[in-house]
Amino acid sequence: MFNRKLCPIPECQNLRIPGETNCPIHRSDQTGYKEFLLTQIQECETLNDLCFSGISLSDWDLSGKQLIGCDFSNCQIEGCNFSSATLMLCFFDFTVIENTDFSGSHIMESTFAAAKISTTTFSGSDVVLTSFNGSTINECDFSASDLMYSRFINAQTRGVSFEDCNVKSTYFLNTRFEEVSFRYANREEAIYDRQ
Repeated sequence: MFNRKLCPIPECQNLRIPGETNCPIHRSDQTGYKEFLLTQIQECETLNDLCFSGISLSDWDLSGKQLIGCDFSNCQIEGCNFSSATLMLCFFDFTVIENTDFSGSHIMESTFAAAKISTTTFSGSDVVLTSFNGSTINECDFSASDLMYSRFINAQTRGVSFEDCNVKSTYFLNTRFEEVSFRYANREEAIYDRQ
């Protein structure tokens, strides 16, 4: 698993790059590190323990990749393609995600806590044991996805489609719904109140 040590720069909450003293933002050669990440994405099918923390990703293609233990916390992700990717134990905490495609992906035991996600699709995906706690999710499509055991606790959802989703044992505690559709979903099997 990747290094969980924080960057030593005062008030920086990003994680250090494994084997280095600073996070990607406070690295002396930011451009070089971004190029390293792009090379890894282009050359490797499986990406383990990479630190993207604090980086802006625009129009990056990670489709079909296997991402294990990667840290995308505090990132700005726009127009990226994660379709048909496998994400295990990945962190998108406090990340802004816009116009991004996660369709047909397999996301397991990952977290999007306190993320801001808009105009993004997760349709036809397996999003299992994944946390969207405290997230703001606007105009997104989760249709035909398996969300079993995922959590949307204290999340704000607006214009979101959960149509034809498996939401069995999915937690929607204190979740705010505006213009949300659960048509054909097994909504009655989700968890809304503490038991």
